[in-house]
Amino acid sequence: MWKEKNQNRKGKIHELSITEEILRICLEEANRAGAKRIIKIKLKIGEITNIVPECVSFYFNILSKGSIAGNAKLDIEKIPIRGKCKNCRREFFVEDFAFVCPECMSREVEMISGRELTIDFMEVQ
Repeated sequence: MWKEKNQNRKGKIHELSITEEILRICLEEANRAGAKRIIKIKLKIGEITNIVPECVSFYFNILSKGSIAGNAKLDIEKIPIRGKCKNCRREFFVEDFAFVCPECMSREVEMISGRELTIDFMEVQ
């Protein structure tokens, strides 16, 4: 019970600090561009990052209030984990974190997506 509570708390703090950094970067870039308002922010979050998009949206709505990002739409695309077999070169989606090639059963798999945490674009006015 205690461990579960602390893990949940860590998860929330994790998303809070990440969202603060995303907002800081967006405000800095908008300021640099001379924008008066941020209309939309598109994020790409990889599945293996263990970041919960709903938490990022929740914190973004709270943290952005009173700033030029206050009414911005936050669009989050979750990027699935994809692997590429180093043996047979097949690309595939990794399910349940099983890094095993479905074609040749090799465990020599290179991760080609799923680690992303990027601000894809920002629309400003």
